[in-house]
Formats: sequence, structure tokens, C-alpha cells
Amino acid sequence: YAPLNKTRTLRTRLLFWISGPLLALWVISTLIDHDVAKGFVNLNYDRALLDTALDLGRNVREAGNQLYLDLPQPVIEMLISGEQGRFYYLATGPGGEYITGDPDLPGPPPEAQQDRVTYYDALFRNEPIRAVALRVPVRPGSGKGSILIQVAERSALREDFARQIMLRMMLPQSILVLLSTLAVWFGVGIGLR
Repeated sequence: YAPLNKTRTLRTRLLFWISGPLLALWVISTLIDHDVAKGFVNLNYDRALLDTALDLGRNVREAGNQLYLDLPQPVIEMLISGEQGRFYYLATGPGGEYITGDPDLPGPPPEAQQDRVTYYDALFRNEPIRAVALRVPVRPGSGKGSILIQVAERSALREDFARQIMLRMMLPQSILVLLSTLAVWFGVGIGLR
């Protein structure tokens, strides 16, 4: 009866010695994976925002000192309809005059007013958004200033996608920790018979 007790004690001690570091490694890996997933998602979603802003900016025209977006409404709707939801946009002239889009879209922070491309977070219609502001010259070399094209989307979309990536990364890691723990439990039991 004593050898069985000794086997259980040794098995339990080994299990704690091995599962503790495995769990710590799993937690650390999860934190790192979260940052990697978030960075990956932000990079790709920010590129989609910038691409939409560039597409809109390429089609701003001037006629009789009036700036306008030279795209039919169905094309604009196609540009601002993303896979995961709707983009919001606003185009303003060199003096801040409204051209087209959502007039209540918040602008970039004051310290980035002159940057060509600025990414920023804000609140829009009581929801957190991620936005890009792109400055496009009215006519290069004309000295007429630049148009500000802003494109934004709800932040919840990218957070949901990052969470999905995280869960898909955590599941195999969890299974690996569980299988390692079981291998130690049964391996020590078999080895000490």
C-alpha cells in the first residue's frame, strides 16, 4: 500500500512541477498572441481605410472654383461599403468647407492637422471609431492648398476580428497544455509500476 502512495505523491509533484510552467508559458503566449493579432488586424484595417481615402481623393475635381467628388453615388456606396460594415467619410476643401460625406465626422487631432496621412481614434455618433485623414492637393503645384479626405469605421469591427484570431490561436495551445499534462500523469504512472 505504501508504494502506491509514494507513486501518487511523486506523480502529483511532477504534475505540479510541469503544469505550472506550462500554464505560465500558455498565459505569456496568450498575451503575446493578443498583441500580434491586434497589430495584424490594425495594419490590415488601416490599409483598407487608406485605400478608400485614396480612391475618394483621386476623384475630387474642381469646376469654377467649386470642388466636388466626381463619382456616381453607386460607386461611392461601393467604396464606403466594407466587408465588415460601412465606412464613414468626409471631404473638406482647403478652407475647411464641406464638399461631401458625413459632415459630423470628427477631424484629426490638432497636432496632426498638417500631416499628409494621419490615423486617429475618436467617438462618432456615440461609438468608438478608427479613422484616417488624408491630405490631397487640389491641383499639384497650383498653390490652392489641399483637400482633407477622412474615412472611418467602427472600432468594434477590428476588435471582434482580433478576438476571433485570438480564440483560434488559444484553442490549439490549450489542447497542447492539456495533452502534455495528461502525458506526464499517465507516463509517470506507467513508469513507476
